[in-house]
Amino acid sequence: MKLKSLLFLIGLSLLITEPSIAESSKNVYLAYEHSGGAPMRSTHSLFTFLFMARKATSITQFDEKRTDVRVRRNTAPGSIGFVSGTQMEQTGGSTQRREDAVTYEVTSSQDIDSAMGEVLTSAGIEYAAYDDVMINGGGPDPAVIKPEFVHKDDLSPQTRAKIINASRRCDVRYLATGTIDIGVNDVDPVSGNRRVYVSVRANLWDISTTLPRKVGSVGPVQFSGLGPDQSVASRNALIIAAKETALSLVDQLNAKGVR
Repeated sequence: MKLKSLLFLIGLSLLITEPSIAESSKNVYLAYEHSGGAPMRSTHSLFTFLFMARKATSITQFDEKRTDVRVRRNTAPGSIGFVSGTQMEQTGGSTQRREDAVTYEVTSSQDIDSAMGEVLTSAGIEYAAYDDVMINGGGPDPAVIKPEFVHKDDLSPQTRAKIINASRRCDVRYLATGTIDIGVNDVDPVSGNRRVYVSVRANLWDISTTLPRKVGSVGPVQFSGLGPDQSVASRNALIIAAKETALSLVDQLNAKGVR
């Protein structure tokens, strides 16, 4: 049974049993008719996103630090000036490992913005470019934000608060932030092309209330891209990762009733 016929039958049934509910049902039916049968778009659900693309420029690996402890005990009493008996030795200790220290170069996110925007538009999600949020809401410039991602994976609380407040001034309800890290390249054994892996981390926030609420996330998850050289492979990997991340965010927004 088509949706149009189903809505009509529901409205007719409610009209007989409960006129007040029937009025609401009629409004839903009329809204569906007005939209031409397309899914009805949510209101007050404007979305924006800010992603940073990073490439590791230096990785410092630390050697394991081993600390040994040796304890010797005399198992038999001895006389003064001379120790007799057998010796027992116990050994133990610990190994300390440190995480690698990684320094990143933050690169252009233009390919990410375009790829994600294509998916969001196709899914019918209304979104605003962060550049417009920056200009109209007074948000921090991405050029100012970039240095924060050179050594760290997250925004500082102060910068995050400025982004959220600027987004609110632009009537944005949902905000996504994240990073896409470009890894090392190798050779794909099947095609012989260069292959580059990228890793994605993202968080989705509902900023409509005083305290932002985390309502979704992506990753960490890896994607790979192929190309005749490292530059092309990196770009393809970024585009694939951006589109897959956008699809995941669309699913999570749809779960919140955003269409």
